Amino acid sequence: MRAGGAMTAPRRPPLRRWPCRLGLALALAGLPPAVAAQHSPSIRFERLTQEQGLSQGTVNCLLQDRIGFLWLGTQDGLDRYDGYRFTVYKHDPQDPTSLPSSWISALALDPSGDFWIGTEGGGLARWHQASDSFTSYRHDPRDPSSLSSDRVRAVYVDRQGVLWAGTFDAGLNRLDPERGSFVRFRHRPDDKASLSDDRVRAIYEDRLGQLWVGTLGGLNRFDRGSGTFARYRHDPADVTSLSSDAVLALLEDHAGTLWVGTEKGLNRRLPGGAGFARYRHDPAQPASLSHDLVRVLFEDGERRLWIGTDRGLNLLEDAAAGIFAAYRQSPADPSSLSADRVMAIYQDRSGVMWIGTQGGGASKWNPRSWAFGHQRADPSRAESLSSNAVSAFAEDGEGRLWIGTLGGGLDLLDRSSGRVTVYRHRPGDPQSLSDDRVSSLLRDRQGSLWIGTFEGLDRLDPGARAFRHYRHDPRRPSSLSSNVVASLFEDRQGNLWVGTYGAGFNLLLRGSDAFRRFRHRPDDPTSLRNDQVLAFAEDDEALWIGTFEGLDRFDPESGTFQHLGELDAVFVLHRDDAGTLWIGTRSGLYRLTGIEASGAATFDRFGERDGLPNEVIWGIQPDDRGRLWLSTNKGLCRFEKQHGELRCFDVSHGLQSNEFNYGAHFRSRSGELFFGGVNGFNAFFPDAVGAHSAPPPVVVTSFTKLNNEVDFGRPLFAVDAITLDHRDYFFSFELAALDYAAPHKNRYRYMLEGLDHDWVDVGERRLLTFTNLDPGTYVLRAQGANSDGAWNEAGVAVRITITPPFWLTWWFKAAVLLSGLAGAALVHSLRTRSIRRNNERLKRLVEERTRELEEAQRQLLRRERLAVLGELAGSVAHEIRNPLGVMKNAIYYLRLTRTPLDPRTDKHLALIEKEIERSNEIITELLDYAREPSSRIAPFALQDAFERAAAAERTPPEVRVVRDYDPQPLIVAGDRGQIERLLANLIRNACQAMPQGGELRLACHRRGAEAVAVVADDGVGIAAEDLERIFEPLYSGKATGIGLGLALSRRYAEANGGRIECESALGEGATFRLILPLADRAPAAAPA
Repeated sequence: MRAGGAMTAPRRPPLRRWPCRLGLALALAGLPPAVAAQHSPSIRFERLTQEQGLSQGTVNCLLQDRIGFLWLGTQDGLDRYDGYRFTVYKHDPQDPTSLPSSWISALALDPSGDFWIGTEGGGLARWHQASDSFTSYRHDPRDPSSLSSDRVRAVYVDRQGVLWAGTFDAGLNRLDPERGSFVRFRHRPDDKASLSDDRVRAIYEDRLGQLWVGTLGGLNRFDRGSGTFARYRHDPADVTSLSSDAVLALLEDHAGTLWVGTEKGLNRRLPGGAGFARYRHDPAQPASLSHDLVRVLFEDGERRLWIGTDRGLNLLEDAAAGIFAAYRQSPADPSSLSADRVMAIYQDRSGVMWIGTQGGGASKWNPRSWAFGHQRADPSRAESLSSNAVSAFAEDGEGRLWIGTLGGGLDLLDRSSGRVTVYRHRPGDPQSLSDDRVSSLLRDRQGSLWIGTFEGLDRLDPGARAFRHYRHDPRRPSSLSSNVVASLFEDRQGNLWVGTYGAGFNLLLRGSDAFRRFRHRPDDPTSLRNDQVLAFAEDDEALWIGTFEGLDRFDPESGTFQHLGELDAVFVLHRDDAGTLWIGTRSGLYRLTGIEASGAATFDRFGERDGLPNEVIWGIQPDDRGRLWLSTNKGLCRFEKQHGELRCFDVSHGLQSNEFNYGAHFRSRSGELFFGGVNGFNAFFPDAVGAHSAPPPVVVTSFTKLNNEVDFGRPLFAVDAITLDHRDYFFSFELAALDYAAPHKNRYRYMLEGLDHDWVDVGERRLLTFTNLDPGTYVLRAQGANSDGAWNEAGVAVRITITPPFWLTWWFKAAVLLSGLAGAALVHSLRTRSIRRNNERLKRLVEERTRELEEAQRQLLRRERLAVLGELAGSVAHEIRNPLGVMKNAIYYLRLTRTPLDPRTDKHLALIEKEIERSNEIITELLDYAREPSSRIAPFALQDAFERAAAAERTPPEVRVVRDYDPQPLIVAGDRGQIERLLANLIRNACQAMPQGGELRLACHRRGAEAVAVVADDGVGIAAEDLERIFEPLYSGKATGIGLGLALSRRYAEANGGRIECESALGEGATFRLILPLADRAPAAAPA
């Protein structure tokens, strides 16, 4: 492990074209071979900060309660974390059961399941699991049995369940739980057996039951029997004394060794109490402690000692040699420690390590990720890989690992010493590597290393330091067909096969320097399918070729190719021990199941529907159990061939990245697997990749009904029964499986007893919503699994009672039954009266129904007339109007050519002309009503429209016309033609209502925002019973006509955003009013 943490290379966006993805074009200056030392495994931290809901950026302490929640104490709140979100507890001056202070300095679990909280300025608090509330213990200057100070810096519960509290500057306190009072232990200058200093920072009980107290004035061992302290102080003259009196952290490891963290380094108590061994920061020793100020000590489940300092997290690797691995914050690396000042270290029950920092929130890391052995480049250190873009692997006879990179050249890693030698291309040096972009590696049976690059093929013989080059020469047909090498393969005879990007593949016979080329020929169906050759495999009879356009089978005897199936780009081929061919492609994993006599191949396919996280398969490697490991663009998968079962891993399990590279996969002679990607590579033994088999606790974290969260007045995790009203038709439960390794991959299933008959698997969804359940009693059972698939089958259960509405309750049904029995006694006596009333009611109903039927019949007749009108209107125009026109013309010519006729003939011709005009008028009305009115909106003066309508309708001489117009033009917006026809129709009707003559009044005036046109006559008037129907279509109060004039007038009025009104009585004339909006209020286009 390198000090300062490993830095991640900047992530490039994914490229569309795969050749660019497989080969990074980098222009890097050549470097001579470099040698470096091995580092401990790197750590990829995940961060929890205020962006994720943390109350404040400094995490002073951490604790997991008995339920499984993780608690983080910050300087502005106590945060409960369930893996998905935070619930923050703070001091509330109005609530005596809240925290006494929001600044949390220490946490300690109590055997009862409660825990203790030390605060800055608020004293001590106890969290009660049963009520989710707090009890405060404060300093009272008048009470010597109260807490000695409200500034609590350390809390500890010993094996007897006794609570100890260390204060900032007022000594040590022991709580008497029965009395709720404290016994104080203070420093007394005149008593050497007293506490050495009142500034207590650490408390710890060792396996012998001895209580150790760290202060800023030395280390103390407490004798419970005598109540006295033995002091351990720094002595400048004694190198085995403490390195400093300022003791900040204490820990006893699994071997019983006491470790002491101080402001000036780490101390280990020597066997037999013979003093202390010191560990200090040494700038000249990178493997020394990273900083002398040690704030926290922790031993994890694997007995590793972790040290939190002011300059990062340290892991003790070798106590005898004083070697530490340091993990620091790196601003360029989001997976590094979130901040350098470490305030707290904790390991939860799922094994996840939590690091509290000052200002950076919390960092978490799953130690199981170390099983994947991640190594990557660190640009800040010479002793690292040359590049994170790893493209190929090979192993030499000494067990050393060759690593090809895309842009960093060729690395040689000595696994035993950890030393790295880097080979780069040096311009002008013909013995150096051809190119820093290495695409493939192969060590042949002679021990030579073959290196495929983007500038040719190189060979490095055992013991040699110079590379031999094989390059394309257009003048030599026996040279390499292309310098861009994609793949290398050695067959059983020791021949070398070289695949290229775009120039087919080449065969180099063993002991020869001449290549034989195989290319795609468009005119030869037995030639290679495609010239981009990415993979090789062989069986007893043939060579299998993976190309960018699919799979070929090559017969070396005949030199012909058989094209098998229509697979996508083939990136990798693998023949297992059973002889089955596995094909990794751009569209999933394929298994060749057979080749028919016709030459057609059959395959089994495995894709995302079968559990693959991604269908681009870059690499396939078998393990000792016959399982296949597949590298993809979204992680690494372990495939059980027999049952097709998949278990997938991602970056949260320790992978270098979720994205791997083509060709970067290898299995060593020892069975170790290597997979490279965009952030270094992983090296692991498959059997070491374990799973956390402990099932996680499952809790309900939220309950809402009708989208409102419900407060039960007690912790939701303690609620096992809920009663709902029948009106609560929509409610939801939110679950959390309290395993923090990869919460986003925890899974859930549930069964609602009373509704479901089997478990419903909801995957990673943890919100369960129920709607419209019938009244009754149900039991919701929910189970959760961690990211490794360990299910908590006990889960959580909540009884749900939905109360019925009152009309479905038993007492209501009983009341109804009793009422029915009582009412039955009255039935007989009321029968006759009821029948009479029913008969009367039926009679009224019959009469009402008869009236309704009559009205319906009238409406039906009217609709039928309208329907007939609509159908006949068009025909009438052509079938009747045309003959009428002919008749009119005939009369005209008769009068032109006639000889003087008798008066009776003239009278009959005039009568015919009159009836022709009347027929035309009726046809016009029919056509106007039958068609939808179309509005041509334009502004115009209503007075002008009135005058044009009056001029169009010649009033009889016996009718006197009186005009009363507003002197100001009344501008309206509408279809002027429709309005003029409407007014003309009203004028015509008025004149027809006065056959003996009378007065016709035409008026036009403003009324508010409306213009009113009035047509009034003093004719016969309209009966009251007809007044409501005059605007109905086909209704006419006259002996002649079909009753469309006023109906059409109302349609015109409404089409122009107006209305028409009528006032009349028999013998008193009639007044029609057309009301239109003035132009500034008129609609742009009124609906028809």
